[in-house]
Amino acid sequence: MVILFCEKCGMRIVEADLASGSAKSLEDSKAICGKCAPAAAPAQPPPATTKLAPVKPGSAVKKATPARAGTSTVRPARDHGSPAHTKGAPPQKSNTGVIVMIAGAAVLLLGIAFFALRSNPETAKTDSGDASKSAAAPSAPAKPPAPPATPAQPAPVAKLPVKQADPKPIPSTPPVTVAPPAPVAQPTQPAPPPPVVAKPPVEPPVSEGPVAKETLLFDFEGATEFLENSQQLTYVEEHATQGKRAGRAALSKQTPSQSINFGFYVGTNQAGKWDSYDEYVLDVFVEGDAVNFGGWVGDTASHNWGDRFNWDRPLNAGANHIVIKLSDFKREGSKEPLNLKTLTFVAMVFALAKPDSTAKVYVDNVRLIKK
Repeated sequence: MVILFCEKCGMRIVEADLASGSAKSLEDSKAICGKCAPAAAPAQPPPATTKLAPVKPGSAVKKATPARAGTSTVRPARDHGSPAHTKGAPPQKSNTGVIVMIAGAAVLLLGIAFFALRSNPETAKTDSGDASKSAAAPSAPAKPPAPPATPAQPAPVAKLPVKQADPKPIPSTPPVTVAPPAPVAQPTQPAPPPPVVAKPPVEPPVSEGPVAKETLLFDFEGATEFLENSQQLTYVEEHATQGKRAGRAALSKQTPSQSINFGFYVGTNQAGKWDSYDEYVLDVFVEGDAVNFGGWVGDTASHNWGDRFNWDRPLNAGANHIVIKLSDFKREGSKEPLNLKTLTFVAMVFALAKPDSTAKVYVDNVRLIKK
């Protein structure tokens, strides 16, 4: 097996390429691949010294140097009796042994190169090049070809060192002072309702009798009243029936209703004492269009609409004196009376009777009355 390399690009050329004609063989055991053959210049005849010429009779005698002391030169025996030799003409020297030795060395080198090529392609290419040069050595001391390139393996890309940015100094930050968690706001215990100031007796009911006992719940005179949504009311002097001020709610298309609610927190609003009274009374003045007055009352057993007392009634324009008997506080479904000692919530809602109307509602003097 003969392994050659292209003289132009260094690519390996196998015998199949030479046999098919895709690669061309040059003199002195050289070749050129099919890719480089069209671009290659016509081969120049090699110098006479690189061509292995047959040995002529007498050439060995001219080239031979006299033997030196301590050395021995083996020459073929001469047959003086041979009629082929004439007097003065040296016998013909055979070069068959030399050729056999060179061929054996070439075969040995090619075998080594073959096994090296199977184990290491790079080394095989280099050894094969050396073997080719060794085989061609007897013909001429040709200059060894350049080591073949390895196109199959791309050259490693040199990585430029990345210059790391100098770390910026971290500005010193003042120590973070963690504030202690704010105390959880506990439901403040409302102050007891202010003492009831003696008031002139209210007008007696239609039926004549003793003056009714009453307890004031709200009169919209201060901020100590335990009333939800009081901040949505405007405290004004118009239409006040108790004290100097009343709570006003402005109803319109944008605000068609207003609720005023209260509970019974820590004994406020006469909690647990409503069973000592007979009526829930308040004064309402309507200015503008018609308004409906609705609401509900629940105790500890009230969980939905059917378990509580509900009402809804229209109000006329002008002054309205609203009286709801506590005996009417019955559950909507079972009609059983509420437990007046365990009331939990009272809701009052003032709403426009017509969507596009407007009205102002003044509320004052919310109280309980004992007959």
